[in-house]
Amino acid sequence: MKRVLIQLPCLVGMILGGTLAFAEEVHPVKLPQPQVESGKPLMQALHARKSTREFGSEKLSPQTLSDLLWAAFGINRSATEGRTAPSAHNWQEIDIYVATADGLYLFDAKAQALQPILAQDVRVLTGTQDFVKDAPINLVYVADFTQMDGDIGQEDKKILAAADTGFIGENV
Repeated sequence: MKRVLIQLPCLVGMILGGTLAFAEEVHPVKLPQPQVESGKPLMQALHARKSTREFGSEKLSPQTLSDLLWAAFGINRSATEGRTAPSAHNWQEIDIYVATADGLYLFDAKAQALQPILAQDVRVLTGTQDFVKDAPINLVYVADFTQMDGDIGQEDKKILAAADTGFIGENV
């Protein structure tokens, strides 16, 4: 989350300042339905978990991207629009932006689609480490505090949004 807080003001400033091309050249991307029967069993995935700083430059397939975003914060109970990651008070205040070489998109969980935001490669602005500019995708988590109802202070909102972001990040 720290990387987002450092880089997001720069990205927002460029958007508001008009130095980025808005989504006139990119279109919504309908993702395939997630393959919920695929993947490894949980214990095998945890056993194999490690951090790496080596990333391939090839694009993710539409199916892999769909599965990844659905696992992150997709809808797994359509009747209630329940999500794959918990959210304090079910506020669902976290939005996931997907930065690619083609542009910046907002993940729309209800449509299982990417909605275009910018028609420019902004991956370099999504983190402080060199490899972010070349990674096929970068996920940016943004909390909308206006969705957090009730008598709750700003510090508590930050803590709860950070926890919710952590749940989503763990699913990724």
